[in-house]
Order: sequence, then C-alpha cells, then structure tokens
Amino acid sequence: MALPLLSWLQSISGGLLNRGSRAGGAYQPKHHVFAFNGRSLYWLGMGQELYRTEPAFRAMVHEFNDLLIEIADCDLVPLFAGQADEQFMQGKVTYYIMAVQVAQVALWKAYQVEPDAIAGLSLGEIAGVYAAGGLSLPDAIRVCTAVVRMFFPLAKDFLYFYVHTALASAQTACLTSPVPIYPVVELNAQTCLVFFHSDDEAAATAFLHQQGYHWEPLTRVGSWPTHTPLLAHHQPSFSALLTEIEPLPLRCAFYSSRLGAVIPANTIIGREYWFEMVTNPTLLHSLVQALGADGIDVVTHIGPHPFLSGTQQKSALSLPPGLLVLDSMRRGTPEAALFSDTRRRLRQLGLAR
Repeated sequence: MALPLLSWLQSISGGLLNRGSRAGGAYQPKHHVFAFNGRSLYWLGMGQELYRTEPAFRAMVHEFNDLLIEIADCDLVPLFAGQADEQFMQGKVTYYIMAVQVAQVALWKAYQVEPDAIAGLSLGEIAGVYAAGGLSLPDAIRVCTAVVRMFFPLAKDFLYFYVHTALASAQTACLTSPVPIYPVVELNAQTCLVFFHSDDEAAATAFLHQQGYHWEPLTRVGSWPTHTPLLAHHQPSFSALLTEIEPLPLRCAFYSSRLGAVIPANTIIGREYWFEMVTNPTLLHSLVQALGADGIDVVTHIGPHPFLSGTQQKSALSLPPGLLVLDSMRRGTPEAALFSDTRRRLRQLGLAR
C-alpha cells in the first residue's frame, strides 16, 4: 500500500530524518542513480544536437512541448530547432531545462538504461519525481508552472555568497544579523551558500566578518530569493495551481535535496511538498552523504549542470570514495559524442545496451 510522504516522515524514529544516512529502514541500497540538476546552469542551444540526431529525445521534446502549450501557453520547439535567441529564451529557462531532462530520460530508456533510484537538486526535483513515477508528465509541468509563475514577476535582487561554516551554524548565527541573511544551500560539512538583498551587502558582509566567517561571492548577478521564507505569502496562489495534480506512488527510491535523505519507493509525495521544497534550504551535502550511506556506485547527471562533478563548484563536495559520476550533457562538449561516451561506459558496467 502506498504511504503518503508526511505519514512516512512521522513514522521515522527520532524526528524528521537522520541526515546523511538512509531515512527509513525498509529501503534496500541500489547502484545506479540519475541525478537531476536545478536551475543553476543553462545556455542557448542546449539540447539542439540531441534533438537533431536522436529520435527518442526529439519525440519527448514534442510530447513535452504539446503539453506545455496546453498548460502554460509556452512553446519551446524554437529553442531546440535553432530558431530562437537569448531574448526568446528568457522566461522559458525553467521549462527549457526540464524539457532537456525529461527528453534525456526518454533517450536513456530507449537504450535500456533505467536507474535503480533518482536524485533531485532544487527545481530538478520536479523532473526527478516524474522520472521516479511520482508525477505524471502533465502534473510535473503543472508543478513547474506554479514555480515559474511565482518567481517570474519577482525582482532578482538577491546575491549568493559562499560562507565557510556548516549550514546549521550559519542558520543560528544569522538570526542575530542586523539585516536578513538566509542560508539556502548546504554544500558540504563546512560550506554553505547564503542569500541577502543586494542593498544589504555591506551590512551583511560586515556581520559575517564579525562572526569570524570566511566568505566570498558566488556571482555578482542578482537572483530570486529561492529557498527562503520570503516566498511564504505566495503559498495560497502557488497551492491553487496544484489542486488538479494527482500524486502517484514512487516506482523507485527518490533522493530529495529538500530532505537530504532518500524517500522510499511506493511513497506518495503530496502537493504540499513542492512549496516546502522551494521555500526551504537545499541539503546537497546531506543528499550526497545519503548516496554514500546507501552504497551507490554510479551517478549519471540528467540535465545541463553536472553539479556533482565539482567543475562548477568552488567548494568541493564530499563525494563518497569510488563513486563514478557520469554526464549526459556538458557545456562546450558535443552532445552526441558525450552521450555516446557515457553510454559506452554504462555498457561496460552492464547498465546499458
């Protein structure tokens, strides 16, 4: 019998979860995980080569696009067909990344590659839960649309900074800051990302210095206040867009960056989860530790950002020893050649035909 997520969480001894380990005793470790990235890296033209050369990828792009037009009145095909520019892409990025991800899943399935479990980082959890069977494709697009409609009108006035301390330490210390500072991503045991408004930069960095923290900017480009309580007042409108979705039991285990732990197969992730995901910190380090605790051998990135490879991170992730991390797409690398190479390596491991 399928178990709702909240009931399952309440059944775990010792609180919400045991971060960095398995959350729940019934889950049996598996070996190959698909890992879905969030909205942190993308570029105009991603997916175009696979769209031209791989029928399964192209077919899923069109299936996704037909649903997207119906649900959100948004057309992505020009982005895959090479008929769009940067201006056209703006406002469509979150959908564009998701389309690439679900098309890669269809492509891997065409080559008989189906993972033992799924992991999702931030907004990548939406496509990840779809791939794990917890959402139909139309409902996954509805969740994505709720996110897009919440974020798109907001100003990108917030700055990301690395702070070299544990997430919990930063959360406690920032309660006493003279300006709001929001710890939003747990990168490793001693590094997190924090957000603050660009107008508060001087006061925020002075406070971090007074606390004895080493810090540095991630980027000077402003961002939305994702994974913060600043979005709390959007909950009614966000939830209203999800009234039609019908969550399904997970076909396989799902590693959640919201929880920093694995959600067992057959769990139903309810509608309320999605607003919690976008308004709470991302527990990347705990997710990575959960992969290690469960003896995961191989992770294949799904989407344009190889977030576990370390190539885009100044602060190295504490990856489990011996974990093989493969990419399905990488900026600056021919898509068909990279896919072919990753397929060859999976075939050598007995994970692809």
